[in-house]
Amino acid sequence: MLGFVGRTPEAIVADLNSDYALANERNTKHYLMATTVNEWLADAGHALRVPIAMPEGYSNDGKAFSYNPPVIIIEESIEP
Repeated sequence: MLGFVGRTPEAIVADLNSDYALANERNTKHYLMATTVNEWLADAGHALRVPIAMPEGYSNDGKAFSYNPPVIIIEESIEP
């Protein structure tokens, strides 16, 4: 499995779902490891944290990974 950088969401999801069980296991282990590291960082007084979730738009419903582009709302300012 490859990382997220420089790849299309479709390619990433296809790769994750090509071996869903392995990807899900790695995702779960990453979450547990990152949570532990964040606790150590907090105990040491550091403000930085390790990401514990997939990038925005990616999800896992327990059967497959998917990508839904985030909705970006841009409010226009209306000047009188």
